[in-house]
Amino acid sequence: MTGWFLGYFNKGAFKFIYQMKKSYRLLTVLLLFSAVAFAQSSGQPELSITGEVLKPLSLTPDDLSKMPQSKLKAKDRDNAEHEYSG
Repeated sequence: MTGWFLGYFNKGAFKFIYQMKKSYRLLTVLLLFSAVAFAQSSGQPELSITGEVLKPLSLTPDDLSKMPQSKLKAKDRDNAEHEYSG
């Protein structure tokens, strides 16, 4: 009786280990595919303005740097002056 129990347990343990190996292989493949998909994305960030607008707009950092710059000085409630630019 004891030998049968240990034999059954060992078969179950081997089956479990085999299934875990399959799971790790699947996880590895999925991670590799996601890494490839991430590497193929465009290298330049983009700001997209969409939704309830008349004309959707996509801006790159180069587009934003070409826009006119302005500065604003304002005081907060403690009367400290702050300067904002952009």
